[in-house]
Amino acid sequence: MQRILKITLQGFKSFARKTTIPLEKNFICIAGANGSGKSNICDAFLFIFGKSSSRLMRAQKLEDLIFKGSDKRKGEDEAIVEIEINNKDKILPYEEERVRVERRISKEGVSSYRINGKIVPKHKVVELFRALNISPEMHNVISQGEVTRILEMDSIERRKIIDDLAGIAEFDEKKKKAEKELEKVEETLKEQKIILEQKEKMFADITVEKKKVEAYNDLSKKIAYLKYSILVKKLEDAKEKEKNLKERLDRLSKKREEVEKEMETIDFKLEELEKELKDLVSKVFTLSREMPLLEKKESIRSKLIEKRNAVEFNLREIERLKEMVERIKASNLSIVARKILNAGIEGVYGTVSEIIKAKEGYELAIEAALLGRSNDIVVKDMETAIKCIEYLKENRIGRGRFLPIEEISELNLKEIKKDESVLGLGIEFAKYDKKFEKVANWLLGNTLVIKDIKDAKKYREFFRVVSLDGSLFEKSGALFGGYYKKPAINLIGEYEKEIEKFEKENERLKKEIEELEKIYEEILAEEEREKGKYRIFEEEKEKIENEINELRKKRRILLEKKLKFQEEENGIKIKLAKVEVEIENLKKEEIEKFEEVIDKPIPEMQREIREYQAEIKRLGPLNMKAISEYEKMKKEYESLKEKVEKILQEKYSILKVIEEVERKRKEAFFKVFNQVNEKFRELYYKFCEGEARLELEEEGNIYSGLIIKAKPKGKKMLSIDYLSGGEKVLVALSLLFAIQLFKPCPIYIMDEIDAALDKINSKKVAEAVKEFSKKSQFILITHNETTVKYADIIYGCVMEDGVSKIIGLKINQRP
Repeated sequence: MQRILKITLQGFKSFARKTTIPLEKNFICIAGANGSGKSNICDAFLFIFGKSSSRLMRAQKLEDLIFKGSDKRKGEDEAIVEIEINNKDKILPYEEERVRVERRISKEGVSSYRINGKIVPKHKVVELFRALNISPEMHNVISQGEVTRILEMDSIERRKIIDDLAGIAEFDEKKKKAEKELEKVEETLKEQKIILEQKEKMFADITVEKKKVEAYNDLSKKIAYLKYSILVKKLEDAKEKEKNLKERLDRLSKKREEVEKEMETIDFKLEELEKELKDLVSKVFTLSREMPLLEKKESIRSKLIEKRNAVEFNLREIERLKEMVERIKASNLSIVARKILNAGIEGVYGTVSEIIKAKEGYELAIEAALLGRSNDIVVKDMETAIKCIEYLKENRIGRGRFLPIEEISELNLKEIKKDESVLGLGIEFAKYDKKFEKVANWLLGNTLVIKDIKDAKKYREFFRVVSLDGSLFEKSGALFGGYYKKPAINLIGEYEKEIEKFEKENERLKKEIEELEKIYEEILAEEEREKGKYRIFEEEKEKIENEINELRKKRRILLEKKLKFQEEENGIKIKLAKVEVEIENLKKEEIEKFEEVIDKPIPEMQREIREYQAEIKRLGPLNMKAISEYEKMKKEYESLKEKVEKILQEKYSILKVIEEVERKRKEAFFKVFNQVNEKFRELYYKFCEGEARLELEEEGNIYSGLIIKAKPKGKKMLSIDYLSGGEKVLVALSLLFAIQLFKPCPIYIMDEIDAALDKINSKKVAEAVKEFSKKSQFILITHNETTVKYADIIYGCVMEDGVSKIIGLKINQRP
């Protein structure tokens, strides 16, 4: 059995001299009168066990534990308490069979500890006593008045006794630590949740923006696909149209060639017949003295026929060319110009393109100079222009630009110095009627014609400058030019030149025909006189002439066919040129290409494009970086979300730990509570033959207070508050002994626990202590005679001259 073998006090409270008390028995009593200092021995045990509160050792501060001195003895410099522990069983981790533990306190209030004479930190001493289940905070030391204090505790303090026995502090520490961790985790979780909420909102916003961009990309892709399909479709249609036009042109060319071959055959036959006729006439002339007259007549007649045929041919050509000109003009006139010119409004003269023509060789320059003005309508005055505008409004045709001659201001033509590059003013190279001179001046009088546009810079400050190749340099600095593909409208000039040539030729031919007709009439008159002389020859000649006339009629019909074919060919060539330009432009379009095309009509695809464009417009402003930002933000969001989930898991884990700690705490508490309660009942019955029990204020709630109830023999179950002083002490001692029995210590020190007991109850307590001393060492400080009788050894404590000392040694005999 573990036992404290002795305790030595020196300079401790009233024990000024070094005093050693042997403690080798199991039940030791230290007796003495009040004021002898015997309770200081109990304080000495608290001191050596490591008690840090001086108040519990009945001192204001630890330095007050040092002997202060008396009338005959001066005070000490330090207080020393030493105990010697039996270690034969090697419970303590030391080789020595006896372990000495010492504590000192200096006047400066500094404590020091020694084990076997070696200075050690306090925790080493605490650990040593803990190995013996001894602690200054436990109930193995019951100071004077401690018995009644347990009764004076409130219910929560009493419950904490059970907490201490059950080691609840350890659970509380774990719970506190877990709760502290939980607090940190919850704070972190709160912060991260706020960040997550913000990030979630941002992620939701960027998701919406991403979807809008994806929708935009999808719609744009569809539009691009449709545009490509339309382009391919238009290109295919244009190529098909080109193919058809080429086939038509080829067919017409073949027909024209067939007609030309047929005409060649007729021409060959006519040549033969005319030669035959000429030979016949020659024969007649040879035989006749009038031969010169006939030859002259035939020659004149042939010339007349030839010239009349030429006039007729020229007239047909003029008519055909005029039709071509009108057709081209109609195709190039704007709808507004066409409608106004056909409206029959008085004072309307025509468009600028009809009124002002370019001189030969200056077509491109004049056309560029009149850029955007070709469909302007020239009218007499402002009143005529207003009538035209009203007409357009009433018929909802459109808008036009009018040039009233009377309102156009005179333009002062600037003088120019011609040189190698300057050719002259634009008006010098234009053809127009004298009455349109103001219009021509206004449009071309300030336009300088030069050979090369490279020289334009030095003149553009004062003139509009146009080059022979059709490049235009405006005063503003704008420059118009590029590759010039000859438009159909330029054919008008060529056709008009042809018409003029044919008209002049006809005028000449008509004059020649008039002169030949006069000569022919004279020959006929002379011939009439000679009629009938050569009747046979005439008949044959007439037959040949008739055949020639028939062939010529047939040739005229073929010629008309040829001209018609040529006209159709020219029309197809114009269309073909437009189609070729369209194909060229379509090929130049830079759009996204796809492997396949949509097989739908072009109008339907155009309608779908408009619908998709409307959808894009409804999308509103777009963040084109949304897709790349989305991926980045998604990673950040998912990472943060995962982090929050981990923190949540950590929180749940801590809550689970707290729950588990609480469960174990409750189990430990009730294990101790039930065992202590059982021991308490047994001891109280042993002392009083009565009933007693411990209860929680709230059943099952280990945080509620502890209530002590007792029923002394012959009385009702009462709260301890209603018991007498002696009855309360027995209840308190029953509880204290129950606690000690639950968690036995090798030594118990009790100071005057029996002070309030009568002899009968003192005997019961003494007998109980005697029984308990078989397993533990009991040191009772008392002046109760009944208790002393049961001790194994008794020491007396007296005070002389203010100093306590131990006297006498009595081996007690059992009563």
